[in-house]
Amino acid sequence: MRSHRLTTVPMLLIAAAGLVVGLALPAAGREAGHLINGKTIAKHSIAGNRLKNHTVTSSQIKGLVWHRITHFENSWADGSIGSEGSYRSPGYAIDDQGTVHLRGTLSGGKVGFVAFVLPKAASPAGALSLNVPMLVSGGGSAWLAVTSAGVIPSSIGAGDAANVTDLSLLEGITYDPH
Repeated sequence: MRSHRLTTVPMLLIAAAGLVVGLALPAAGREAGHLINGKTIAKHSIAGNRLKNHTVTSSQIKGLVWHRITHFENSWADGSIGSEGSYRSPGYAIDDQGTVHLRGTLSGGKVGFVAFVLPKAASPAGALSLNVPMLVSGGGSAWLAVTSAGVIPSSIGAGDAANVTDLSLLEGITYDPH
């Protein structure tokens, strides 16, 4: 009888400990959920390849400072002027990872010629050709060359594309300059 009692007591203690742990785990999980947030994650502590696709957008990146482009070349101009605020002025930003973001619209320039020059920090080490949804006169698709010499809108398969008469969109264009 004595051995029966010694076996029952440890089993009751194990069951009681299991009950306490089982009740405490959900509360600990809720507490841990409050401990991890944007303020507790150190800068540069999470690599971009560790994030799930479509979980962070450029508008959620803190500290993104936009610089408005004010100097244009070769008849290019700010496409937002005169459009009743429908479009943003051309601009660029560089995020914490060094990725360059472009936004805004251009108009009226000569295809194949520099529209504007970015500062050295935003210029690529080599020439980049990016397919972008630019609208050119005469129809057709377009591409954007980004070089150390500047940003150059160009057309592919356009009819009469001597000048861009429609708005050329820079929205959402990103590239790594390195």
